[in-house]
Amino acid sequence: MEAHAIPDFEGDRMAWMARYLLALVVVMVLFLPGCSVRDITGETPAGTCCQAVEENGGPREEANESNRRLECLTTRLIKKVPIWMAEHHVPGVSIALIKGREIVWSHQFGAKKTGVEGNVDEETVFEACSMSKPLFAYAVMRLVEENILDLDEPVDSYLSEPYLPHEPNAGAITARMVLNHTTGLPNWREGGRRAGVLNLELKHGPGERFTYSGEGMWYLQRVVEHLTETPINEYMERTLMSRIGMTRSSYVWQDRYVENNAHGHDKKGAPKTYRHYTEGNTAFSLYTTPIDYARYLILMMDTDAREDFQLRAATIDQMLTIESQRNEDIYYGLGWGLAGIPERPYVFHGGSNGSGFRCHGRFYRDDGSGIVIMTNADGGAAVYSKILEQAYP
Repeated sequence: MEAHAIPDFEGDRMAWMARYLLALVVVMVLFLPGCSVRDITGETPAGTCCQAVEENGGPREEANESNRRLECLTTRLIKKVPIWMAEHHVPGVSIALIKGREIVWSHQFGAKKTGVEGNVDEETVFEACSMSKPLFAYAVMRLVEENILDLDEPVDSYLSEPYLPHEPNAGAITARMVLNHTTGLPNWREGGRRAGVLNLELKHGPGERFTYSGEGMWYLQRVVEHLTETPINEYMERTLMSRIGMTRSSYVWQDRYVENNAHGHDKKGAPKTYRHYTEGNTAFSLYTTPIDYARYLILMMDTDAREDFQLRAATIDQMLTIESQRNEDIYYGLGWGLAGIPERPYVFHGGSNGSGFRCHGRFYRDDGSGIVIMTNADGGAAVYSKILEQAYP
């Protein structure tokens, strides 16, 4: 009699279960959303995609993952920023995010002035503080391209008389030294500009080492105004700001700002005495919005000069090449700070005005991303630092 094998029902059932579990794992890997943004607080906000999963690769999946990360970050910021503002007594914050060299998100928080009706919106003007300097640097480099100004020629040579006649060594200061902060000039003279140039003395020889200096920018501004025969705000407006859509920006106060401007506050969140800058100063007097300033960051990342006002790619590279060193982690090019080297280099500039404003802007050339953050209180640096930790963990 022919023998017949006894069916192994238990083995078949186990094999079927194994195939089912394998299929389930595949489905989860393919379709479960993920987000690589890290929550430094250890919390995962409800309704967001902040559980990281392995990426599958491919252009479509990479785009989806990038969008999920953006959604995760913005949801996190909307939740966390008001908490940080309360902790550090900052009434108002405005943010613009750049992705792929485009502004993809902006959001505003809080009030323009404590105790006064009116919330911050996209059009609210802040003081850009020292972020005034990189914008001016772009205009200076345009004059260099046009052979109107030489980076390595003493700037005194463009004036009818020495800027600092009591400081003979100051005659060696060049535009390059101004832009990379090696002039030897202090940040500001004792007693302010009203004290006169005799109160302005070199801290060291020109070109010797890094010394951050607003005075240097003011000096170079005098030279640019002399060469162009134009007040600096008018020159910046005509040659750059109007060309890139910075319609809410100016180096001098404009009456139209009264309707929508942020007011500065102290560390306790109390309003400070407000002043209007009626004379342009390229070291600190720029009024602008995060969206306007983000347009400038995008311009800096655009190396395909199609318009006559744009710098050539080689000039942009020159601006973003290390020229001087501020400390162990921070370097300077021409007008810009450089950090994150060598892990992931980024370009940045911060700002701090005594009138009660703190701000920060940075961008990454490798992927065209960036951020601009503006706050209206002395405690704003603590808030924007936490925002940066979330955006670039």
